[in-house]
Amino acid sequence: MPAQLQLPYSTIVPASSRRWSAFTTPTCPADVTASAAAGPPALERRARLTAKLAKLAATGQLAPLARQITALGGCAHPIRLTGHRTHLDTATGEILDHFNSGRLPAGELLVRCGNRRATR
Repeated sequence: MPAQLQLPYSTIVPASSRRWSAFTTPTCPADVTASAAAGPPALERRARLTAKLAKLAATGQLAPLARQITALGGCAHPIRLTGHRTHLDTATGEILDHFNSGRLPAGELLVRCGNRRATR
């Protein structure tokens, strides 16, 4: 009987195709091949996300982004609005208010979709 290969790391596989716990090491050669194929992209995505969060924290935009996401109230498919709006005084032409979505932490205004099923 051939020896089974043990890897010193664990990988996270989507729950639908998971054959072992995320905290255990795969033991059969087929599992090792599957985990090796699934590992690097997941690690790369996690590294990119961590880098983006670190950049937002360093620029002071992490808290505003968290407030914007919290305001969505758990909406899974928010509407993403981009653009600007300017309110003018028609008599004088004075700018009363200006809003530009590009200045928001996400670069867009996130609004609840209004579909109650999407929030469950």
